[in-house]
Amino acid sequence: FCFGIRFTESQNLDRIVEVILNQINRVIKKGVKSKEIKRAQRRILSDYVWGLETAVNQARDMCSSYVLTQNPDFFQTYIEGINNVTSKGIVKAAEKYLRSDNLTQVSIIPRTDIPEKLKPALEESQKKQARQLLTRLADIRAGFNVKDEEKNKISGKREIFKTVKKDKKAKTSPGKVERITLSNKVVLLLKTDQRLPRCSVNAVFVGGLGVESRKDNGINNLAVNMLSRGTRKRNKARLTREIADLAGSIDPFSGNNSLGLKMNILSVDLDNGLELLSALILNPVFPKDQI
Repeated sequence: FCFGIRFTESQNLDRIVEVILNQINRVIKKGVKSKEIKRAQRRILSDYVWGLETAVNQARDMCSSYVLTQNPDFFQTYIEGINNVTSKGIVKAAEKYLRSDNLTQVSIIPRTDIPEKLKPALEESQKKQARQLLTRLADIRAGFNVKDEEKNKISGKREIFKTVKKDKKAKTSPGKVERITLSNKVVLLLKTDQRLPRCSVNAVFVGGLGVESRKDNGINNLAVNMLSRGTRKRNKARLTREIADLAGSIDPFSGNNSLGLKMNILSVDLDNGLELLSALILNPVFPKDQI
């Protein structure tokens, strides 16, 4: 288990470690709220799904799982197990493993900031790690062999998620783009892809640099970036929280001849995502303090 953090001032390293340990102690004493757990679970699931968009990433997922655990589907099982995590389980794991006497601290800082007393030990550690890595690579080249039954597992069809119900008649490849004109004259371009449980929605409007003049150059970019700063019923803080709860993203864009919003979200959250997206488009308030 590890924490990662980026910082610009290496002299604050001790304070950063102190803050992390204090947060761990808070979790042990007070536990974690169910809303926080659900948000974390949804975020992990979302990151995993969107990380499987390409064949290269799917191959990397399988290979990493096999190399680390001898099971090409380990990460899928791992993600499914996370959905069963409770506050008591988190506290129990923190008490058992996240102790100061069980802490290994790794810091990447400028050589000029490394304390003199640590430099000899650091150099020796680097040499030892290099020797171990070379030995490990030699062992892999000499003895790596995949058993026949493991080959069958890897080449077999994988299920992305056991928790996602699949239609037996569902297509295994992306469908054709359908053009649908809605009753309000809005044109909907729909393409179905059921290989992964995620959705991508683009709301696109005519605009961008092509309709601007020297006097209002950049106004389209400013306007579309203001859409997520507040609506009639939601302020910026609430919008940020709701998007985080869905483990999705809604990003503005403005080009040469178009502008709009792009939403990436899990399929199970599509209805909530569309409601939020429509609120940004139909009910923005453009708060003056956010301009």
